[in-house]
Order: sequence, then C-alpha cells, then structure tokens
Amino acid sequence: VNGVTNLQVVRVVPELCARALAMGPPPPTRARLLAQLAVMAAERGDPAEAAERAAEALALAEEHGDPVTVLDAAQARELTLLDGGAAPERLRLGRLAVAGGIELGRPFSAVLGAGWQLRAGYELARLDVVDEAFGLLARMADRSGQPLARWHLVRATGARAALEGRFVVARESNRRSHELAGSLGDAVAVGMYYAHSSYLGRLRGDPAELPPEIWDVLAASPAIPLIRATAAGAL
Repeated sequence: VNGVTNLQVVRVVPELCARALAMGPPPPTRARLLAQLAVMAAERGDPAEAAERAAEALALAEEHGDPVTVLDAAQARELTLLDGGAAPERLRLGRLAVAGGIELGRPFSAVLGAGWQLRAGYELARLDVVDEAFGLLARMADRSGQPLARWHLVRATGARAALEGRFVVARESNRRSHELAGSLGDAVAVGMYYAHSSYLGRLRGDPAELPPEIWDVLAASPAIPLIRATAAGAL
C-alpha cells in the first residue's frame, strides 16, 4: 500500500491474503491483510467490498493500537473515501499518518498523509489546510529522499497550478513527474502524465495539450474505468 496501485499484482495478492486470513492470524496481522484486500478490491472496481474491508481493518488496527498497522489500515481506508462528505475523516487520517510516519521514521507514510490533507483542504474549501499540507508534503519529500515521494509533490504542484490557471507551471510539473515515473518503472505512475495532459486539454479546450503518443498508450492500456474515462475525455 504505497499510494500507487499496481495492476500486475491484483491476480496474486488477494489469494495470498485469503490463505493467510484462513490461518487465524493475530489482530494486527489480520488488519494488515484486510487493508491489502481492500486496496485490491478497489483496484478491480469493487468499491463496496473495498470500503467494507478497509473500515474493518482500520477499526481493528485502532482497537489494538499497533502504530504500523494503523498506518497501513489508514492508507486503505483513505482510498475508499469517495464522496465530499468524507473530507473530515480524510483530514483526520491525513494528520494521523503524518504524525505516525514521523514518529515511526516512515517519511513516505507522512508524504501520503500530507497528500490526504491536501485533498481534504480542497474538498472543504479551506486554503489554510491546503497551504499547510503543501508545506508538509515538501518537507516530507525532502526528508525521505525517495523518488516516489518527490513524484507525489510534483504531481500535487502541477494539479494546483492547473486549478489556479498557471498552465506553464502545470505543464512543467507534469513533465517532471513523467520523468520521475519513468525512473521508477511504474506503469500506473507513468500513465498519470497522460491523464494530466488530457485534463489540461479539456480545461483549455486545446488538443495541442495532448502528447502525440497518447492514443497508442491508451490503446495498449487495460480497459479499466479510469483509463476509459481518460480516453473519452481526450476525445
């Protein structure tokens, strides 16, 4: 559970988790397995199961108080919060992840938590929360030194620039995120470059925002709802 789901593991991880759960593991282990199952359910397009698994995982983790387990369960739970009314819970989970990540020496958990706070700030129309989250995200990305953490920061910068009409910054941030994603070798992270380009094209009404290779990339991608929606928007 690292903030970027991976289509290649969806066929393998659920079976492994189910086998482990059948062995009756202790509550912290059970919570982590349920969290992973929640992420896999979300990935294959089953939000109801994902939400049920994640809520159970978080309740179990918080009941037993293992801090690492709480972080994993919080990541799964945040992924299943799909409507604006969940913003206060997303903000709570974000602050929990930042505090826990710093305390446990897991800066990337804090990076994700700052990202959740950022999203909650937008949903609540609270720019003070947005600004605070950007500061946290930048500090945690620098502290971690991880390319994936830097990718999250650059992506957030590009998204905010697009919202504010600073399209030069939005394009440059998208280009930098594409370079980072390529160095990570993560196909999903690479794909977000094309999603952002498509968004800029729709926002500006300018097909020149679309990279020439986008149609080949979309045609070669799995036909999951998010990719199909990106393709439709690009048209």
